[in-house]
Amino acid sequence: MPEILGKTLTFDYDRLNTNSRLATKQEPGSFVLHIAQTRLSDTAFYFCLKSQKINVTFLNGTFLRIKGPEPDVIAVTQENLSDPVHEGDSVSLQCSVLSQSEKKTCPEERRVFWFRVSSEQSLSSLIYVQNEGDGKCEHNPETQSGQSCVFNFVKDNISFSDSGTYYCALAACGKVVFGNGTKLEFE
Repeated sequence: MPEILGKTLTFDYDRLNTNSRLATKQEPGSFVLHIAQTRLSDTAFYFCLKSQKINVTFLNGTFLRIKGPEPDVIAVTQENLSDPVHEGDSVSLQCSVLSQSEKKTCPEERRVFWFRVSSEQSLSSLIYVQNEGDGKCEHNPETQSGQSCVFNFVKDNISFSDSGTYYCALAACGKVVFGNGTKLEFE
């Protein structure tokens, strides 16, 4: 949800609004937002709005991206379902994450998100979230320091309304890496 970081009451307002890291100030012809000690979580769209009574006007917007450690993720892949799917079945969707285990540069735990895009709607919907520890991880001998983690999402008693493409997405270091998707189609 949008968050108000500062505001003024008139153009002559010269008081400085501050919290621990953010400061806002009205200057002649401009409104200034200063962010101290930036964090990855400060990555966002920042908008300046003008409000007069009930009329709100967007003056400008800026996307601020804070660069940080790059994710150690090499690839996120998904397997296609090998067997035909019937109503009432259970399906297990898999998401494999290949990473360089020795290069883990982010302090935050990685998370895997599962999304579904159905043919009836063009919007995706979040259906499940897993923590890094929920996956089965093992050292990958094909790469010198690679690690492969497999995340499973099981859907029981499926129906035609569950059809669509399921995507897993790994969030790490303030970035999201999507898998290639698994189609769930009925015979």
